[in-house]
Parts: sequence; C-alpha cells; structure tokens
Amino acid sequence: MFVLTKNQVKLLKLLNKKMRIVDIYLESKIPYAHVLKFINKFEKMGLITIERIGNQKYISLNERGLKLRELIIEIEKYLKNNKNNYGSKKP
Repeated sequence: MFVLTKNQVKLLKLLNKKMRIVDIYLESKIPYAHVLKFINKFEKMGLITIERIGNQKYISLNERGLKLRELIIEIEKYLKNNKNNYGSKKP
C-alpha cells in the first residue's frame, strides 16, 4: 500500500503525454527537486517509463500509471458530485 501526496497526485494527473522533466516542472509549478524525487518514486513504484532521446529524458505513464491516473480522476469526480453527502451530521 502507498499514500500519494497532493503534489504527487497533481503530477500524475499532468502526465497525460510524454514530457521532459523540465516541462513537468514548469507546468506543475512544483519545486524542481520535488519533481525529481516524485519521478524517482514513481519509477520505483512501476508507474512511469523513462525514455532517453539525445540528452533529454522523457517521462510517460505506463499502463499501471495510466490506470492509477484514471482511478484518481474517477475518485475526484465522485467526491465532487457527492460532496453534499459528506460532513453532514445525521440526526
């Protein structure tokens, strides 16, 4: 079992295409060091593929990462649609 932070979820949702690390950093507005740390964690978890083209590294979600991304998006939609049902006290 693993727990993802808010920024890690943000990064997973952003990776819907092959991206360079610097582009991930610029689009996510997450500190560069954190982006590198998250990418290393995602690689260890088996969620991403790293491809080297020339002197650039391109990051993309593999099948497992795409499935996790889809599940996160579904959960967020579910919670958004049912937010009125949470937090209310029953008599």
